[in-house]
Amino acid sequence: MDKILLDNAYEAWSKAYFYHHKILSGFFSLGNKKGLVASLQNAVELYLKQVMLDENDHAVAWIQKVNTEHKAELQLNYLRANDLNSFFSSCSADDVNEFYSIEFNNLINGRYKHLLLEVDETEKEEYKEALKLLKELRNAETHFYIDEVRYLTEKEFIILWRFMAVFYNLIEKKGYLPFEVIHASQGEFRASDYRFRITTDFRCNESFTYKSILEQNKYYKIILERLSKIRCFTGDARMSDIDNLSWEVWRFGKGSKFSLAGFEEIEDYRLILSIMINYEMIRIIISNRRENYDEFSDEWEFSADYTIEIIN
Repeated sequence: MDKILLDNAYEAWSKAYFYHHKILSGFFSLGNKKGLVASLQNAVELYLKQVMLDENDHAVAWIQKVNTEHKAELQLNYLRANDLNSFFSSCSADDVNEFYSIEFNNLINGRYKHLLLEVDETEKEEYKEALKLLKELRNAETHFYIDEVRYLTEKEFIILWRFMAVFYNLIEKKGYLPFEVIHASQGEFRASDYRFRITTDFRCNESFTYKSILEQNKYYKIILERLSKIRCFTGDARMSDIDNLSWEVWRFGKGSKFSLAGFEEIEDYRLILSIMINYEMIRIIISNRRENYDEFSDEWEFSADYTIEIIN
């Protein structure tokens, strides 16, 4: 039986792994935090809906407005189907679009306890706490104001980290991961794709801090060393302060020549510097702005003088 949501679910899971890894590498920017929450919520929702499809649970989807003969017939065929994976895979794209799937909030409420995926009793409360947190974080970032420091705190990240480790084992146990059949001298066995396995380690506890992992980031160490030597610099006033600083840190000791090869490195510096500013580890102070007309190029030039204060 084809499990129709698995490719999409695993793609979302791989993205969640990517953002999880980026955060643990010290790149705990707002963008990466949001990426983790959105991808993880998407993956969990798809995997849980796959469970409902496999169990032939018709509550997984419905047609909202049955106001035509075609929709009525489609709804009736759906309710009569005893293999929902096959039903949806045989539908046209237009017919599939007539259905609304169950919302995440309803997926994780008490009515669907079976969707805990046979989680161990000792982990059940933590599992449910993580699902509730995931819903709240997703709602917060899509509906109202958030900031980099208060969104997905260290404590919340640990909750999701532990949940991801458990959830991965659950979907692997259900055969929801890509796998290959290996033919060996001992016989045939199934080998799951473990590239995006989530595991916990000594850092996964209540004493975890983002700053502790930032200190292990190679770019952070380079930035601190260069900032201590740069201190003051002049930049283009038409650029943002953080862009000017990123450029200055990147070109330190290199001159002003730019190459595309350095673009990704500059972006990494920019990300770390933004984190350092938002977490009040450094401060950019503008001391002077100037404008100058260049008669040879017939253009106005705008510059600004900056001072860097290292706070901690």
